[in-house]
Amino acid sequence: MLSKRLIIFALSLIFILGMVTGSAPTAANAAHNLSDATLPVLNSDTGILVTFCWEPVTGYSGKVTYDVEIAYDSNFDNLVTSLYAEEGAYTEATHWVYDGLEAGQTYYWRVRVAEPMKGRWSEGIAFTTSLIGTAANAIGLNAAGRIYPPNGATGVSTTPVFTWGSVEGATSYEFRLASDATFTQLVDSRTGLIYTAYAPAVNLQAGTIYFWQVRAVNEVTASDWVTSIFTTSE
Repeated sequence: MLSKRLIIFALSLIFILGMVTGSAPTAANAAHNLSDATLPVLNSDTGILVTFCWEPVTGYSGKVTYDVEIAYDSNFDNLVTSLYAEEGAYTEATHWVYDGLEAGQTYYWRVRVAEPMKGRWSEGIAFTTSLIGTAANAIGLNAAGRIYPPNGATGVSTTPVFTWGSVEGATSYEFRLASDATFTQLVDSRTGLIYTAYAPAVNLQAGTIYFWQVRAVNEVTASDWVTSIFTTSE
């Protein structure tokens, strides 16, 4: 009789566990497949535009929503922004686009299932926004009259002072001057420039074509190189 009761109890327990696990969405799927965050893409007018992606929950046919957090730290104590279902801010899609991060900054993000039940947070993923795009525009196009010699300039002094526009978020600038377009024949090269002007300690050849580049850098990233070609005076 005892063994029969044990069998009945065991079968009942298996049935109950099956009902519980079967009624829940597989939130763990969303928590374990979160390596698809895209690299930040700069929006030159409004800051950093980032698209976050993750794998959808499977094994559940009902409505599924997600919470998302972006933070300055890996512990997510200092949040930049968030989407919480209980606050009415959430997403049913498996991606989220956020515009408003700072250039050259390291962030962390994570996601979890919000509804129909809270899943566990995914492991935080670190990413660093870049100075690409906005920085290049700031040095070049948006700093008209500040970049010298401008692209295509002729009659440039053999002792020029190179200048460019400042870039928000940059801690220094890198400079290269070469006699060829691939910058393999360097005439001068400098890093750690803190001002937006530089005068090489070399005399250039008269009537000669030169190429020069400048880019903005900080502790974690760098902008695109901005390249110009010029010809010195005879």
